[in-house]
Parts: sequence; C-alpha cells; structure tokens
Amino acid sequence: MPVVGFTLKNVEANRTKEQIMTGNININSSNKIDSVEEKEISVFSKDPLLNISFEFKTEFDKLGKVEMQGEVYYLSDDNKKVLKDWQKNKKLPTNVDVEVQNFLFRKCLTLVNSVSENMELPPPINFPMVVPKEKEEEEKSKYIG
Repeated sequence: MPVVGFTLKNVEANRTKEQIMTGNININSSNKIDSVEEKEISVFSKDPLLNISFEFKTEFDKLGKVEMQGEVYYLSDDNKKVLKDWQKNKKLPTNVDVEVQNFLFRKCLTLVNSVSENMELPPPINFPMVVPKEKEEEEKSKYIG
C-alpha cells in the first residue's frame, strides 16, 4: 500500500566551519523511525492510517549537517500486524519498511539538496551534467555515407 501523505515538523541546518571545501567530502544520510501509531485522518482515507514519525539526518564531514523531523502517513492492508511488529521489535515489516525508507530518501534528499545549496554545502546527490561533444565526435556524426 502507498505512502499517502508527508508532514515536515522541523528542519535544522548548520554549517560548522567557514573553510574552503577541497578534496573528497564524505556526505552521509540516514533516517530513523521514531514511532508508529494508528491515526484517523479523513482527508486521506476512510480507514485509519499509520502515522510514522521519523528523523532524517545528512552530515557533511566536519562542515555541517541538516536534520529533519516529520511524519509519513501510510495506508496499510493490515494496521494491526504492522503495529504488533513495531511494538514487539521496533521494526516495520519488510515491505512497509522498504516503501517508507525509499520515500523518505527521495523526499528528504530533495529538500536537503535545496537547503545545502543555501548553506553553501556540497549537494548530497549529484545531478547529471551536460558536457559539449568533442569536435571530432561532432564531425563524425555529420558524415553521411
């Protein structure tokens, strides 16, 4: 079943050093599920949803970090099983966990990318770069024969 909503509760960003970035910089992103509970939110569904609270953190070596807290609203086929697994092991079932984790990485890294640009930190994900073709390649592609 799908993630049907997302709410950001807190964003904190800081740059710890005013230094020139040289060489390789390790950028590590991680997320942590804090709690899972059932909640009725009529805007998203008639059925109760799973309200999954999370923390997301991206660290830029010793340069700084961006931290976020929020909630993901998940529509499950079996809320009781998910809640039972969470209360017993503090883990989500694999299919739910994979879907929620992938959603969080996509959503949060996009937000971190914007914040890091404004904080003059390196981007956590690299975008493709357009590079002009070499002259030789251009001439070969013009040959009709």
